[in-house]
Amino acid sequence: MSFPLLFAAIRNKVPPNDMERVKKHYEQFRVCKVSPLVAHALIDEISLIYRAVLVQSKQISRNDFVKMLRLIVGDALLKLAMAEHQFNVYMTFSL
Repeated sequence: MSFPLLFAAIRNKVPPNDMERVKKHYEQFRVCKVSPLVAHALIDEISLIYRAVLVQSKQISRNDFVKMLRLIVGDALLKLAMAEHQFNVYMTFSL
């Protein structure tokens, strides 16, 4: 389950100020996106170097972001959101 899907699942169950905190930490975690034109122009070697530089420029790691998310939202709500998502996916493909 991607983070944007998870955020959509919990946004109505989390107080707005906590959701803003989650979004702020998520922005610190995310890697800057490259415009499609620039990305298309990069050759494989330069692309690999560029990705390595972007990974190093993250302000917080994925592990640290998940820890913050668990502290802000709570494990019970995260588990519930993931279980609901899995159920919806199961129901979609089983019909």
